[in-house]
Amino acid sequence: MAKTFIARLMIGCVVLASSYSQPNYSAENPSSVFPIFQEGVDFTELPVKLPPAQAAAEGSPGISDPDLVLVFWYGSESSFQVLSALSQTQYSDSLSLWPAVFRERWRPAAKLALKANKLGLTTEQHLQLMLRVISNKPDWSQPGTEQELLSPIVENTDNEQIDTEQLELILRDTAIPKELKTIQNRINSYPISSVPTIIFKGQFVVTAEQAKTSRRLLQILDFLNQRQYQLTNDSG
Repeated sequence: MAKTFIARLMIGCVVLASSYSQPNYSAENPSSVFPIFQEGVDFTELPVKLPPAQAAAEGSPGISDPDLVLVFWYGSESSFQVLSALSQTQYSDSLSLWPAVFRERWRPAAKLALKANKLGLTTEQHLQLMLRVISNKPDWSQPGTEQELLSPIVENTDNEQIDTEQLELILRDTAIPKELKTIQNRINSYPISSVPTIIFKGQFVVTAEQAKTSRRLLQILDFLNQRQYQLTNDSG
């Protein structure tokens, strides 16, 4: 059953990759490249970003946040699909992953995701780890569960900076709960209550409900990217 489930996920991602292509932007006629999306329907535009120091003091979204953030949960099939879609585009180069804790039962997987971030796993490795969590439904109360999930991926990596010793140190890292709380506070400073959700340039939020499909999410990002490009050129 687990193999069938994984195959179904992967087939969906392959179909998406074959049906989506990055548009060639046209400043003269952007609507010819992709549909026009509506604020409040297809995405949420946030108030003007605050300077980093002020944003940090007020716990508000600020210009110090990454250009592209995926708020996700390892146990979410739709989070897997969105991450897989993003990994096949130019957006993967600037993507940051913020594990969310909107329910207490999400906390163990969020800790695992944060440890994976600290290990420097690639997007592809995150996807492998997500598949293991989704298909195996691990018992987080059992000692060694995190190591059992991470070890096969770390052992197969070409990154010489990741070794068994580093894995052991990160698995025992006592700062993880505090760091996870910091990330959750940053998430809570945006109008976000579900996964997967995209934060784009600290100024736009796109939820799964707004995007509807992974392919449409990529089109919305292209639209917002072009819109920001045009605004920058117009102001310059």
